Amino acid sequence: MLRSLASSAIVIGAMTCATFGVLIQTIIGKINGMATKLIHIFLLSLSNTPIVTNPSALVLQLANIMKEVNKLKDFIYGYKLTALWSTNDYDKTDCEFLDERFSVDDFDNDARKAIESDCLKFITSNKDDLETYSDSITYNIHESLSAWEVAGHDFWLTRNGHGAGFWDRLGLDETIGKRLSDSSRAFGECNIYVNDQQTLSI
Repeated sequence: MLRSLASSAIVIGAMTCATFGVLIQTIIGKINGMATKLIHIFLLSLSNTPIVTNPSALVLQLANIMKEVNKLKDFIYGYKLTALWSTNDYDKTDCEFLDERFSVDDFDNDARKAIESDCLKFITSNKDDLETYSDSITYNIHESLSAWEVAGHDFWLTRNGHGAGFWDRLGLDETIGKRLSDSSRAFGECNIYVNDQQTLSI
């Protein structure tokens, strides 16, 4: 996808801000399973540098935007995954934890929007500390997860008062761990449950 967008940018040449905005909307439209409005807000939050019009610089800028979007997607995935394996609902299921019956795609629309909103707010409020986190952590119990997926994992655990989270992540500076933990707890606890439609709600 990024290669095709980059090729288009080179052909277009110098681009106006309006055209760049259209291209951003194209990227947004290609991100499946996430609220367009939230992603748009997230992209705007990254706009500390001026929009470029040089084709080569534009391609690089688009690549950087996609990296940021992928960080957000990874964070949300890790958050949802952890919510599943750390939660049970004995009233509606006979499984010990929800991940035995449900996947990250089983949240209803309202729950999905709420999750994306919380994750987006947390990332934009703690961007520098999370960048340091992703470069610093030395222990990943889930070795198949990316650093940003582990960050989502720690956000869920910390906000809900589990016995692990940002505050005890190996390799992370204690001060940063405390800031991320305090920020997580400020969001309050979040509970998921199985609704009558056998999907997951908050």
